[in-house]
Amino acid sequence: MRTLNNICKMSLRFITNVLTKLLCQHQGSLDFKNLQKILQENYSCLEKVVSDVLSDSSRFVIIEGDEPSGNLIFSPDTLIVAKTSLRVCQSLPDQCEWCENLHLCRYFVCGDCKNGTKCRFSHNLDSLHNSEVLKRVDVMYLEEEELFQLLLQNDPYLLPEVCPHYNKGNGDHGSCRFKAACTNLHICRHFLQDDCKFRAECKRAHAFDAKSTKILSGKSLSSANIDIIYKIYKNKLLITHYKDKTVLKIPEKIMSMVKDRPKKTSTNLISEPDQNEICLYFILRRCHFRGNCARVHHHLPYKWQVLDRDGETWRDFPNGEDIERAYCDPANDKSDSGNQSVDFVSMTCQGLSVRRLSTVSSITRPPNFILTTEWHWYWKNEQGVWTEYGQLGDEKDEATITSRTLENVYTNSTENEIFLSNYKLHFKDMYEQNMRNNVKRTVRRRPRFVSAQEVENKLKRYITTILT
Repeated sequence: MRTLNNICKMSLRFITNVLTKLLCQHQGSLDFKNLQKILQENYSCLEKVVSDVLSDSSRFVIIEGDEPSGNLIFSPDTLIVAKTSLRVCQSLPDQCEWCENLHLCRYFVCGDCKNGTKCRFSHNLDSLHNSEVLKRVDVMYLEEEELFQLLLQNDPYLLPEVCPHYNKGNGDHGSCRFKAACTNLHICRHFLQDDCKFRAECKRAHAFDAKSTKILSGKSLSSANIDIIYKIYKNKLLITHYKDKTVLKIPEKIMSMVKDRPKKTSTNLISEPDQNEICLYFILRRCHFRGNCARVHHHLPYKWQVLDRDGETWRDFPNGEDIERAYCDPANDKSDSGNQSVDFVSMTCQGLSVRRLSTVSSITRPPNFILTTEWHWYWKNEQGVWTEYGQLGDEKDEATITSRTLENVYTNSTENEIFLSNYKLHFKDMYEQNMRNNVKRTVRRRPRFVSAQEVENKLKRYITTILT
C-alpha cells in the first residue's frame, strides 16, 4: 500500500487518472462506497484530494444518492461516472488531415468490425495522430478495452440515441413522427437511468424490443458490450442529462449553506467571457479560426490593457509582464510602474479603467492542458500576512478547503457566499467573516505568475511531446 507521505506527493493528475481507470475497469461507473473501498485497499488517499479531483466536471459526472453521507464527502450510493471530451472523427480517412479527434473505425471501437484487416478506417491506436490526441486528452494510460468503454458512453457518434420523442406524448410511439421507421431506440429513458417512477405500469418499453435489437446489431457490438449494453446506455444518458449541471460537492461539515450569485447576461452573439478570454490554441500555435476567432489572440496567457480617454479603445500596457508579476503577489495593492502604476484594488491607472485578459481557469480544463490560468486564493491575518487556503500556516478550520476547491465554486457555480465552519466567505466583496465575533478578513484571488520565458519553455516541451 502506498504511504500517506507518498500520496501527498502525488499530483491531482495522477489521482484523476487512477479514478478514471478504476471506473473504466468497472463498466464506466461505480457507486462511491465501492470506489472508496477500492481506493482504501490500494491507496492512502486523502478525502480532500478525492473531493478536489471528482469536482472536475470535465472528467466525472456525480449523481448524488439518497443514503445519508455522514462525514463522507458523498453518500455511499452516489454514482460516479467517467466522462471525456474525446471523440472519434466522423470524416472519411482521406478527407481529414488533422483534427482533435481519434482517427479510428467506429465499429472497431464497438468491438466487432466485420472488415478486419480490409477496413478502410484505422484500427491503430498507436498511430502518430492518435498518440498525439490521447496525450492531449491525457488518457494514454488506459488499456484499449478501458478506452473504448469511455468512448462508448461519451461519444454520441458511436451508438444510436434513445429517441427523445418516443419518451414524450401519448400512443405506442409517443410523439415520434417516424414511429416504427425511427432509427433511434424506442425505450424508456428513465428505465435506463434507474429512475422510472411508473415501473411496471410505465407505457414505455423497459427492454430493447426486436426493432431496437436490430438497430443495435448493425453497430457491430462485441458480445462483451452486448452483455453490458444497459449499463453503457445508463452511463450515456446520465452524462447527457447532467452535462449542463455543475457537479461539485463540498463536505457538509465544511459547507453548510450557500446563496446564489446572479449571473451576468448579454445580448451579444459572442459571450462576454469569450471576448475577454485569450485563445489558448493561439498560444499553442494551433488556432484554425485565425482572424475569425472570437477570443483574443496574444502570445502570453495574460494581457493588461488601459481604456483610452475616448472611452472605447483598449490599449496594451508595454510592461504587461511586470504588471502581471506584481499582481500575482497578493500583498501588492499596486504595481510599481512609475507613472503607469496600476491600482489592483480599483483596477485603474491615473483614473482610467484597467482590465486583465487571460486564458481560461485551469479548473475548467483537464490537468494536461498547459498555459491555462492557475488561480490561488488567499486570506490576510491581523499582522497583514497573506496565507493561501489549504496551505501550511492556514490554521483555521477551513484548512481543508483549498484554492482549487474555492476556484471550483467561484468558476462553475452561481454561489455568492459559502459557510466554512465558523467562517462565511463572500465572493462578491472578497472577504471572510468570523461568525462568532464578526471579524472580517480580506480575501484575494490571484494567479500564479508565468513569465514569457516559462511560456516559451512550455511550448518547446509541448511541441517536442507532439513530435515524439
